[in-house]
Amino acid sequence: MTCSRILAMSALVAAFAIAGIKPGAAKTPPPPICVNVGGTSGCFSSIQAAVNAAPTETTINVSPGTYFENVTIGGGEVAILNSTISGNVAEAGSASGSAGGGIENNGGKVTLNNVTIADNTAGTGGGVDTSAGRNFKISNSIISNDTGTELDNDCAGKIDSRGFNLILDTTGCTFIGKTSTDITGMDPLLQALALNLPGTTETQALTAGSPALTKGNPATPNGKGIRCFATGQNGLVRPKGECDIGAFQLSGVI
Repeated sequence: MTCSRILAMSALVAAFAIAGIKPGAAKTPPPPICVNVGGTSGCFSSIQAAVNAAPTETTINVSPGTYFENVTIGGGEVAILNSTISGNVAEAGSASGSAGGGIENNGGKVTLNNVTIADNTAGTGGGVDTSAGRNFKISNSIISNDTGTELDNDCAGKIDSRGFNLILDTTGCTFIGKTSTDITGMDPLLQALALNLPGTTETQALTAGSPALTKGNPATPNGKGIRCFATGQNGLVRPKGECDIGAFQLSGVI
């Protein structure tokens, strides 16, 4: 698949599968690889270049920024945290066979927490296509306002909910897991992608009255497990019990 992606993110970690290690043998992973927009301080300027250079079981730390590139990770494990994936088109959004305008999970394991996926386009699964993936876990995340020009606007495939998500259009998705706290069929009232201060990366702000407000995990925000991250991608501290679903936090302190 060929696609163009804008990833406005605060952190992305890719942990690749272990190969050639016998049971009981010491596992010493290679040092982490870093990525930043300018490619400074010994880091890569491209996420894909870092992925291509990474040995097995390497951690890739991606600094805040907006990355204009297609990222393909097959068979590995990826965690996307406190990030926004917006405005991407897979194969012009209408080509037969194009899938996953925001994320296409092809044989891998993906985990999302406090992520907003919106305004992406593909033939099938405008936001997410995980029909060929091994696992796709989400918590405190929004998938909304995406376009599938052929099938399935927001998502296609099986999604393992860890709770506290908002998905506008569930057509094409099969949900398992902790779905009782999920919100479906409701528009999160997202604004356009923009730099919302004091954040340093672009986010899609929630509008007053959004059903996503304060509906994230009510536990103390610390980013552990399925708890919200302590600070939204837009730089505001998330108060306990008032975490907003997605990457953006409307009310909080600097």
